[in-house]
Amino acid sequence: MDLKPYLKVLEQIETQTGASLSKRQTKTALIINGQRFVSRQDQEVSNPEYGIIARTIGAKAANHLIEAERSFLTLDGDLYLAKTDSRLQINLKRLNQTSSRPKKLRQSISPTLIVSPYGLSIADILFRVNSSDLQNFRSGLSFTKRYALVQAKLSQMMTSLKAKSVVDLKKRLLDLSLDWWAIALRDPMTRKRMTPFFDVAQPHYSNSTDRFNEFSSTALESDGLIAGPLNAARDLGFLRSKDSSYWATEENVHKIKRKYQLIPGTKLDTPICYLASPKRTLVDESITSRLMATKEIDATSPNYNSLRAVWDMGFGDERVQEVQVDCMSKLIETARNEI
Repeated sequence: MDLKPYLKVLEQIETQTGASLSKRQTKTALIINGQRFVSRQDQEVSNPEYGIIARTIGAKAANHLIEAERSFLTLDGDLYLAKTDSRLQINLKRLNQTSSRPKKLRQSISPTLIVSPYGLSIADILFRVNSSDLQNFRSGLSFTKRYALVQAKLSQMMTSLKAKSVVDLKKRLLDLSLDWWAIALRDPMTRKRMTPFFDVAQPHYSNSTDRFNEFSSTALESDGLIAGPLNAARDLGFLRSKDSSYWATEENVHKIKRKYQLIPGTKLDTPICYLASPKRTLVDESITSRLMATKEIDATSPNYNSLRAVWDMGFGDERVQEVQVDCMSKLIETARNEI
């Protein structure tokens, strides 16, 4: 079976949606995002773990495969990836029929409208506060005063997204496609006023397991620490590494290193703690959540801005970059469940 046409379809999907797909060809199969796809005529098709390659699949058959959690790819441009934490379904025909509207939307929404310090501070609050509570704000001004946000940025976001109220802005942010977020989070212009964690982070370890465990379990606020992207990925369920990451002022970094006897560098089979200080303040770079300034945050809620932490993941190593979109998807899903 000639697999080259299917590779071209995958390239079209990437071009038109901005989706990032890893793909390679073997003698009898395609490997897409780590999953094996085989032809309907191949004996291996009996394995339910493998995706299906076909020239075309009818609507009923496609729905049956989706219900069975079975991935598939067709020459018509139908792609369904079931064996991932963030499922992906694309139909190029439908995408082409409605391409004018999404294209206009993407052009009108600059990545830095949201993926910027002031924008992420606002988005963090909107994602975490229940819509019923957001409805209590009579105006955008009262909302920004409550959480010490920038009124001009809120107005800009509401105008660009055509939101009539704060709660409407939340809905419109959540309506943005995951593809839009994936592209926006990687846009080079977003680095203008934010320091990528992994650009400035320094690794540390401890020769004492007890001291390291004490450090890892300590109350972060008492030492002036704010969790970074590795912790966020672990909190969201997409990273199992024992390595950790924290933001802190330069003064606090020095204090923490002395207090817990942390040694600069790495050591084989030893948990690593990455410590970083931003070029500006923790608040100015939207590293901390503005909920910390109020009494609305509880002990189980993170003191960091989760959206900012997801942005930082895009500058980590391959394992961290791979979970960035999944983490963003989970934040969106969680926020939608609170509407």
